[in-house]
Amino acid sequence: MIVVALWLTGAPLLWSPGVHVQAESSAQDSIDQSVALLRQDLRSGKKQTIATSLQLTDAEAGKFWPVYDQYSAELRKLGDQRYALIKEYATRFGRRELDEVSR
Repeated sequence: MIVVALWLTGAPLLWSPGVHVQAESSAQDSIDQSVALLRQDLRSGKKQTIATSLQLTDAEAGKFWPVYDQYSAELRKLGDQRYALIKEYATRFGRRELDEVSR
């Protein structure tokens, strides 16, 4: 009897829009985390490759790395903007708002 009562009170919650929105939000958060980790790994690998390839002296490294770090930060901002545009396009494509996306 208690199981039936719990089922009848809890089952409508499973079909409510809030549950689906929360699941979609959770999935998007997971994707965002994965993309952030991937981008961080790529930046780290790129920096290691550059450090190995250039073989800078201490004086050269002292001048080069601050400039490279600034460049990398600016590049990261552009990547963030591009990722936001891709997410917006995917969201609108899913809702078939292509006329807005293609403008």
